[in-house]
Amino acid sequence: MPVRELVVLGTASQAPSRRRNHNGYLLRWDGQGVLFDPGEGTQRQLLPAGVPNSAITRICLTHRRTACGFEH
Repeated sequence: MPVRELVVLGTASQAPSRRRNHNGYLLRWDGQGVLFDPGEGTQRQLLPAGVPNSAITRICLTHRRTACGFEH
């Protein structure tokens, strides 16, 4: 049976903390791990969510964050 799961790593926060984080999502889909919009603190949220770094097979950025250096 195919594995499909959405792991919410953050839903919004002005400043990342242990309990809150900027938006970030990992979609597990048939052996792939697609990380959507990883922001500041997302890597820290992987551990409590039980997601090893090796589970990430792709990264998808849906928009630019100019504060992170993705300027024109």
